[in-house]
Amino acid sequence: MEGSFWKEVLQGSFSVGVAVFLLVRMEARLDGLTNAIARLGSSLETLANFVRSENIAMFGKPETEEGRERK
Repeated sequence: MEGSFWKEVLQGSFSVGVAVFLLVRMEARLDGLTNAIARLGSSLETLANFVRSENIAMFGKPETEEGRERK
């Protein structure tokens, strides 16, 4: 009986230890992914601002939403 109890305790502890290890590793990777997505969003915003400014320089003042609805 006593041997079975300790066997169960060891198996449960091992499972918990593996789960903790995997969660800590995953958390670090998720932090990296979050940072990469933030940098990508910043880059896309910069690119969009550049494209807008180039379009204004090439074609003049952009149409407003109201101007498109009247046509």
